[in-house]
Amino acid sequence: MPYANIEQQRTYQRDWMRRRRSQWLSANGPCVDCGGWQDLEIDHVDRLTKIHHAVWSWSPERRLIELAKCAPRCHGCHKKKTILELYGPARHGTARMYDRRGCRCDVCRKSNTVRCRISRESRALRSA
Repeated sequence: MPYANIEQQRTYQRDWMRRRRSQWLSANGPCVDCGGWQDLEIDHVDRLTKIHHAVWSWSPERRLIELAKCAPRCHGCHKKKTILELYGPARHGTARMYDRRGCRCDVCRKSNTVRCRISRESRALRSA
């Protein structure tokens, strides 16, 4: 029988799923990379096997099958792993390494100098 008050029902469901999530994280230990317990998240070890991320409302059998493909990771380690999977390792001499990673080694600085020179020259040609 549904709740008369929809907000009360939503609160109950959020708390219910939060308990399931925290129980699984407590039982499966700290971050597999750094060993930390802060800001733990569920990470699919192989992103191609992921069915869905919202597993907490699923039946116990279905949920356990999906969670068997997962590992607990703190937010920082999860973010690092995801970036590495999506973009691969950063290479020196690329714009991403200079701009986003803040590398100022000789290779990255030379590459950025050339990139800026080419950009200025192409802007000058367009405006002429």
